[in-house]
Amino acid sequence: MTGASRRQRIQALLFAAIMVVSMVAAGVGGLAGSAVAQDNATLVVNDDFDDPDESTNFSSIQDAVDEAAENGSIATIEVHEGTYEESVRIDTKGLTLQGADDASSTIIGQSSIAVTSTAPNVEIADLRIENPDGSRAVRVTGNATGVVIQDNTVTNVNTNNSADQPRGIVVGGLDDGDSADGLEIRNNTVTNVEGADADREQAQAIQILEQSKGGGLIENVIVDGNTVENILDTRSTVGIDFNGNIEGTITDNDISGLNT
Repeated sequence: MTGASRRQRIQALLFAAIMVVSMVAAGVGGLAGSAVAQDNATLVVNDDFDDPDESTNFSSIQDAVDEAAENGSIATIEVHEGTYEESVRIDTKGLTLQGADDASSTIIGQSSIAVTSTAPNVEIADLRIENPDGSRAVRVTGNATGVVIQDNTVTNVNTNNSADQPRGIVVGGLDDGDSADGLEIRNNTVTNVEGADADREQAQAIQILEQSKGGGLIENVIVDGNTVENILDTRSTVGIDFNGNIEGTITDNDISGLNT
């Protein structure tokens, strides 16, 4: 082999080695990118963020919910301690909205409903939810299949308002012929829900409503371990209500202070 041929062979081997190293590096980079995507499955909301990074950190809950709707890899929105004066609407399947500090994360609604969920398999947990100027704290509508509402404090609903039929937690207006499967409402405290003086209906803490008059079915419902107290109306008050074609259980709830 001539000297020129030998040099060409060595150069070719070096080039091949460099290509292999580059491909390995690209593979490692791909794995690292996957790890980042997994880390970004949780968005953080904190009202102390002066300059939030709008890819993972937010100062508004609704902004984080909207980001989750656009990015299919988001599973959880973690709301840190603070007071968030906003109404929140969740339309994303499988999203968890949870407080990070045992219900010291407070949502104060700014419309008739403080928190609305319309998608299946949503979880709302560990939050304090108020709506003094509105008539609903939490409303589940559209699709209630697999929805879990647990470990929240729902309070001060309609206390500055004169709306009829205030509700702490209400489920109704569902799709699929007004049907759902596997709704759970567990270990919440619902308190200070006030009806209006001229209210001809009822103030209710928790209501599940099948509105098709028997055409639909809301099944495998669990309402368990909730505390209901201080529900006020001039006509009548209700702690927990299954209304319509509903199959499920109401167990181990502590109900007191239903005042008229």
